[in-house]
Amino acid sequence: MSSLPETTSAKEFFIIVKKRYHLTDNAEVGYLMNELTSSRYNITKSVRDYIMKMMHIQTKLKTHEIPIPDEVPCT
Repeated sequence: MSSLPETTSAKEFFIIVKKRYHLTDNAEVGYLMNELTSSRYNITKSVRDYIMKMMHIQTKLKTHEIPIPDEVPCT
């Protein structure tokens, strides 16, 4: 905190903190895509849990502006 400049405005402070501690989202996106493509249904858990996990990953990817279609066309 001592390395951050003092400001009188909370808005300026948050802008400075955001610039200083901005992390790349590529690692998180890569992890989420890996989880989405490589996870398999585990018979010990319920189907509902598996679907909820996949929907949670899809929601996180949407926040990173990576659209995942709800329906996948069959080939």
